[in-house]
Amino acid sequence: LAEEQAIMIDALSKDFSLDYTQIFVLCQSRATSWNVIASLQSSLPPGNQLEAYMCRRLIPSSCDYVRMLQKSASLFSFNANNPTGHYRLDLSNPIDYSIAEKLAILDSWESAVRSRDGKPDVSQLGNFSHC
Repeated sequence: LAEEQAIMIDALSKDFSLDYTQIFVLCQSRATSWNVIASLQSSLPPGNQLEAYMCRRLIPSSCDYVRMLQKSASLFSFNANNPTGHYRLDLSNPIDYSIAEKLAILDSWESAVRSRDGKPDVSQLGNFSHC
């Protein structure tokens, strides 16, 4: 049963947008609510800091809170307004998967803008992409 729940949470984290009440319900019946929150916080609507804060408040102990922070460290260090640098992402981790999706969308958008504006292509592969 725990494996089935883990598969469901993994699917929810990649394909759905959830709100606080839905995550609250998922955390009520699980002893590892920190893992649920770490996996699902990337599925919260972007920019809604209150819901993210409320979800993190569901974690019962400071030890579990640290576990959640360790699992989702890349989310807290990612800045979509300035996504420079190198990334080592584990795509089996829902947080890292969501960051990879955001980076791919940003790269696609920047490539289209650069091409539309007639700027020179400085990419390695000649496709305006920097990934």
